[in-house]
Amino acid sequence: MVQSRVKSLAKMGKRDRLEEIKDLDQKITFVTLINNGYKGIQPNIIVGSRKKSEVIAEVEKFGLNKELLGKVSIGNCTEDEVDVLVGKRDKKINLRTELEQTAPGGLWFRELEEFERVYHRHY
Repeated sequence: MVQSRVKSLAKMGKRDRLEEIKDLDQKITFVTLINNGYKGIQPNIIVGSRKKSEVIAEVEKFGLNKELLGKVSIGNCTEDEVDVLVGKRDKKINLRTELEQTAPGGLWFRELEEFERVYHRHY
């Protein structure tokens, strides 16, 4: 029973982690396109002095989600932000790989250890 619960949690978490990784990849591409183009593709996305519908069309042309316009502040479209996003994405990828290589019993044991740490911190 415990193993089936751990397996279902691992699968559910796997989907969530994949979505998080895809979201971070999209943000990295978007910020890079705002800054200076992406992988040699020119022109980059120009946001200033344009209608939102024009910018959305251009964002979609690059295969990106149009919600990025609301998620990413233009003030954060810097190389520093790209570095932060790449670091977050790489951590998610490493965690996903580590979890996929861990047996269900190992996942259960990790959760139990974490529970004990939190419990002892509060009680």
